[in-house]
Amino acid sequence: MASASELTATILHFVSTELIGSCENVALEPDSDLLASGLIDSLGVMRLVDFLERRCDVAIPPADITIEHFMTVRGIVTYLSSLEGDDGQQAGS
Repeated sequence: MASASELTATILHFVSTELIGSCENVALEPDSDLLASGLIDSLGVMRLVDFLERRCDVAIPPADITIEHFMTVRGIVTYLSSLEGDDGQQAGS
């Protein structure tokens, strides 16, 4: 998996370009609240999960798709980092 800073930049770019779009003038930061702010909705979360699974080669169980894990980009990176050592969560296992 990429370093935390690379992963943060990748997720910020995806959220900015694919989920928020160029019509929004938003200064997105790693600690920006993606959900309560309305920047992304439930469909956006599912698109983000799909992107992360493909990009990071991980399987994210539905039970792990929680506000705590997906509220901020920093939270997403922390969650993904926790999957690295969990053999049961790696895709293809």
